[in-house]
Amino acid sequence: MTKGKLLKALLLSAFAFPGLGHFSVGRKARGAVFLVLVVILLTFFMFHIMFIIMTQVHSYQPLANGDISQIMQLSQTMNQNIVNTHGELIKSYMTLLMICYFGALLDLVGIYFFEKKADLRGD
Repeated sequence: MTKGKLLKALLLSAFAFPGLGHFSVGRKARGAVFLVLVVILLTFFMFHIMFIIMTQVHSYQPLANGDISQIMQLSQTMNQNIVNTHGELIKSYMTLLMICYFGALLDLVGIYFFEKKADLRGD
């Protein structure tokens, strides 16, 4: 792998989606692992957030009679309640996603140096 391929792979994994850089350098199995992990985490995160929002909306729905200022105030209250009651869970999801993102980048750098070392030995 050249430095140019490494840079392209790092940019794909960092800015497009983790695992795409692995596909660009021919490491499809590793790329699929990162890609699937992030998709699963994002899916669970989105469903969890949607469930939280839906329960909040149903509990506040009778209070908003179509008045925009009331709806805005209820929206702010709901957002604050979500952060206060589910903040740790959201932090956990974000931590796992960051581990996957940075893991994909570090793995690409590791592949580059492993291949470079193998080339120097003549393997």
